[in-house]
Amino acid sequence: MKGGIHALAVDPQDGAVYVVYGVFDDDAERDQLKIVRVTSDGGNVEIGSPVLVSNPADRQAALPAVAVTENGTVGVLYDTADGLVDDSDFPTFSAHLAVSHDQGKTFSDAVILHFRSPVPSDAEARILGDYQQLKAVGNTFYGVFSGNGHDLPVPFNRRTEAIDPIFFKTTVR
Repeated sequence: MKGGIHALAVDPQDGAVYVVYGVFDDDAERDQLKIVRVTSDGGNVEIGSPVLVSNPADRQAALPAVAVTENGTVGVLYDTADGLVDDSDFPTFSAHLAVSHDQGKTFSDAVILHFRSPVPSDAEARILGDYQQLKAVGNTFYGVFSGNGHDLPVPFNRRTEAIDPIFFKTTVR
């Protein structure tokens, strides 16, 4: 996956800035996402240590969107390219929501949707686009990502597979 490798959000509690960015791990030969927390006391800027957001087992992570809730929970929405379906040339993807309750020091990751591309891997290099968004209102995350609506638990009412905007919301404590 190419492009869409950085995002930022501001913590409404203390004004800290969270920056999510893509890095290529040479040892693992995969793209991963990291986050840093940037703070300022009015004169000095402190950049925290980078923390891995994407699961180390993920193949290729990209397209991050980040938001911070009123209670300080950090959420990162991102996609992974998971490989091909069986012996076919149709790639699979997963949309993830990683959540941190400790100012981005650790993350728990959940797959929102695992789906198959409706086109072969060589037909459309950027099938997902750069349409990912995550916003926080109060203590609720609202997000949208590109996914195959046919692969939902309750599929969209269509005869053919296509990439659709998938909306979700989740409240954190």
